[in-house]
Amino acid sequence: MLHHVSFSVHDPNRAAAIISDLIAARPVRAPSPPFPAGSWFVILGDATGSLIELTPWGSVLAPDQKGIAQDPEMRPHSASHLLVGTPLATVEILALAVKNELRATEVSAGLFQFVKVWIEDSLLLELLPPEHKASYVECFGTIGAPSLDGKLRALEQQISGQTPRP
Repeated sequence: MLHHVSFSVHDPNRAAAIISDLIAARPVRAPSPPFPAGSWFVILGDATGSLIELTPWGSVLAPDQKGIAQDPEMRPHSASHLLVGTPLATVEILALAVKNELRATEVSAGLFQFVKVWIEDSLLLELLPPEHKASYVECFGTIGAPSLDGKLRALEQQISGQTPRP
């Protein structure tokens, strides 16, 4: 079970407000210390205490620094991203993205659909609206997990144009 995840953004206050709107959560200023000044939490308010930590740009976790350090040469893109469920419908997500001047698009991962929203063009937030949640859970949830490998291999073959093997 995931309880929290952390990302660096240029404007943690604004990013926390936008993400909170997109997933119907609550922004809360993080304590400083121990977090860098200007850090924010996005509190989901669920039974497991899930939250998203947003620290100022360049904040990195470094074992030799005993916690959070600064990387002045931080790259703007990474493989890190987050898929979060939201009570908002796709049309509401896209409208909020337009309002906040964010890149956003509804996409298919082959087995389920979701909405990609780019926060500051560096943090990829994937949103799972109610109309797409069932197909995601069907694949990756308790019932779908035992047959997931077969579904993923069929998807590989479909995308590569191969005929599925019996």
